[in-house]
Amino acid sequence: MARRVIGGCVMFMVAVQAFRKLRPAFFDRLSESHGFGVAAGTLGGFSTMLANAAGPVMGLYLLAVAVPKDAFVGTSAWFFLLINLLKVPFSAQLGLITPDTLGFNALLVPVIFSGLFLGRSVVSRLPQRWFDILVLAFAVAAAFKLLVTR
Repeated sequence: MARRVIGGCVMFMVAVQAFRKLRPAFFDRLSESHGFGVAAGTLGGFSTMLANAAGPVMGLYLLAVAVPKDAFVGTSAWFFLLINLLKVPFSAQLGLITPDTLGFNALLVPVIFSGLFLGRSVVSRLPQRWFDILVLAFAVAAAFKLLVTR
């Protein structure tokens, strides 16, 4: 049930983002409002703990406040580092972090660094408009997956 609610919220945020492009004057102050930030933060916290799905929420929020792609990537990286560090005690208490999972994660360190350099290269070459389109497309894909998978 939580996945479907989060998926629906992400689809709603995608729709708001699309309508912002069609009628910018109507949504002119939405991204600057305190309520919008609080709602996005609350949904992000809820979705990261229940479905590990805060990426689309964060991405759509950063698009709405018109963060440039380099700042977008940096802000997202720091945000998720901090969020995931805060989740460590809860995950460990739930038995999600074990010596086996830590060992597997250690094996993935080279892949993480490869992704870091590849991602940096791709983002630097990608025009802002295409970056924004891809963020929206990936948010739709994530919302769809949340809505249809059990």
